[in-house]
Amino acid sequence: MSYASKRLNWIDQARGLAIFMVVYGHNFPSIEPYIYSVHVPLFFLISGIFQPAVVSSQQWIRRVKQLLIPYFFWATALFLFWWTVGRKFGKSSTQDLSVVDNFMGVFYAQGGPEYMDWGIPLWFLPCILLVFLMHSGITRFFKGKFQSILVLILGVVGILWAKATHIHLPWSIDVAMVALIFYHLGFALKNSLKDHPYTHKWWLIALLFGVHITGFYFNPEKVDM
Repeated sequence: MSYASKRLNWIDQARGLAIFMVVYGHNFPSIEPYIYSVHVPLFFLISGIFQPAVVSSQQWIRRVKQLLIPYFFWATALFLFWWTVGRKFGKSSTQDLSVVDNFMGVFYAQGGPEYMDWGIPLWFLPCILLVFLMHSGITRFFKGKFQSILVLILGVVGILWAKATHIHLPWSIDVAMVALIFYHLGFALKNSLKDHPYTHKWWLIALLFGVHITGFYFNPEKVDM
């Protein structure tokens, strides 16, 4: 039975946790660096679990429609509202933000207030589409360990690009290359995650939590994809 037709409660719970963490992090800035180090990677990992082993051309087209149509609809609507009303109030009114740049942000879709003050969270839709397309191409043309090697190379390139240039690429391509690592991890582990029940394995939760706390202790800076 495929993941699309079989409901896994723990995946729904993980999605709910990630959504809760997004809201909680925005409302409690003191723990924002900790929250941001895990919630977006968790979304990509969960998405990778549902990635088909082989993606047909029809699935490519369907996924493009599923993500880009809602993105451009809401991006256009939010930009128009921001242009006419939103930029005159709140934090936006205190910043010298360019209307032209924010209009270009509808198509550039890289996140950040300089281009997407009208709706920063929407960066995720084009980015997850790029991750889906890149991963589909990798699994179509490469087999076995070469998939993981290429994913790792792209992830390293994305990290080095961000550190060396501080230039955000269109559709968050640089972020997508890093996110591809988490996405591929979910894809690679999906059978193991499905076949092994994790009910009441509190020791595993405690172990993973300990690893995460340790990593955050040694790198307390905000990690924001």
